[in-house]
Amino acid sequence: MAEKTCSKPAAKADMFPRTVVGGASVSRMLIGTNWFLGYSHTSAAKDKFIVSYQTRKNIADILVAFYERGVDTMMGMPTPILREAMGDAEQRTGRKGILILTPGFNPLPDAKAAEGPEAAFDACKNFGATFCLPHTGTTDRLIDKMDGTI
Repeated sequence: MAEKTCSKPAAKADMFPRTVVGGASVSRMLIGTNWFLGYSHTSAAKDKFIVSYQTRKNIADILVAFYERGVDTMMGMPTPILREAMGDAEQRTGRKGILILTPGFNPLPDAKAAEGPEAAFDACKNFGATFCLPHTGTTDRLIDKMDGTI
C-alpha cells in the first residue's frame, strides 16, 4: 500500500476559521512549538529526542500541512530554526505565516539593556513577529501572589 502524502490545499470555503486580533487576521488555531524546540515538559531524555528529531525540514513539512489547511499562525520562542522552517513552508505553499513570539527577558528595572524588554521587543520585530507576548517565565516574576497584583 502506498504511503499517503499531504493532500492538495483545501478549497477556500474549507479553510480553517480565522479571527482578527489587533487588525491582523489570524487562524483560530495556533501552531505550538514545544515539540519543535524540545520542550516536552516531561524529561530531559524526551527533550533531547525532540531536538534530535525535529530538523528544519521536518518542521517545515509539518508547517506545510498546517498552512495548506489554513492554519498559518505559530506561537513560540524566537529561534533561528523556527524562522528558517517557516520561510521554507511559506515558499512551498505561497502562504505567509503569522508569527507570535514569546521571548523571555529580565523584567526588573535594573536589567542590563541587552537583557531587558526593549531588546527583546526589538529582536521580535526584527525576527518578523506580528505579535510579541512575553513568556510566562517572564511575566510570572512580576506577580505578587500575596496581594494578587502585578
